Amino acid sequence: MNPYHGLPQLSFLNKNINFIGKFENLQEDFDTICDKIGIPKQQLPHQNKSKHKHYTEYYDDETRELVAEKFAKDIEYFGYEFGDWNWEYHINTTMINHKHKFIYTRVAKTASSTMLYSLKKCGVEVNKVVSDDDWEKDPNHVPMPRLKKSISDEEFNSYFKWGFVRNPWDRWVSAYYYSLSWFKKNKPEELTEQKFKNFNSWTHYNDETAGKCGCKYGLQWKYVRYCDFIGKFENLQEDFNIVCDKIGIPRQELPHKNKTNHKHYTEYYDDETREIVAEKCAKDIEYFGYKFGE
Repeated sequence: MNPYHGLPQLSFLNKNINFIGKFENLQEDFDTICDKIGIPKQQLPHQNKSKHKHYTEYYDDETRELVAEKFAKDIEYFGYEFGDWNWEYHINTTMINHKHKFIYTRVAKTASSTMLYSLKKCGVEVNKVVSDDDWEKDPNHVPMPRLKKSISDEEFNSYFKWGFVRNPWDRWVSAYYYSLSWFKKNKPEELTEQKFKNFNSWTHYNDETAGKCGCKYGLQWKYVRYCDFIGKFENLQEDFNIVCDKIGIPRQELPHKNKTNHKHYTEYYDDETREIVAEKCAKDIEYFGYKFGE
């Protein structure tokens, strides 16, 4: 065994390091390196991959504490916690599962990372339905009608199809803070642009500009058409219990992954921005029965 493999990771770093990427954000952080060294971004394969269960399944209290003590400086410095899971890298987020016979469409900012994490931890394996080359928008979020084109009629008609939705005004605030965090990390030079000046600027910008963000955070009903069950973010645990019952797995207690921290969404709106979202998301509001202030 290479003796260096067991050393704390801080042993390999010094104050002259300009950027420290994380395995858990492998593709995004490698994209940052490509940008910094002036080469085109590269889609990473997964070489030298070891096949095993989620790492938490190998530990008891004693071995967990041994690692925590040996790598205490790494854990503190890099902000790691036991149980962290890189759902973005390891799970294809628009999913089909043939064993449990379900199809899931991931609507952005509806706790999808939390649900994916819980499914993976209980051993529910998933497969990607639509390749990145076949979907020009965000490959993590593919509407059910688009999935229908890539699945046999027999599977699509017989499998349990599900997705989740969220109050549009609440979702829009969450999308703003998530995007702000993403740009701070990946494209800080764009934070000076008018669209990120504040929440009002973000709302006006995305109301007037078509593109990837506009689609990703746009109408939810377009994603969940054909679904047999549409859960609500506001009833997350109860509705996810229904999904677990339907697909035949034990109910899972949901953690909260990928959470954005902010005040109650109503505090971010004035009359104008409230009306922009009301108009932009009118079909969602009517179809799913949402109201401002709930």
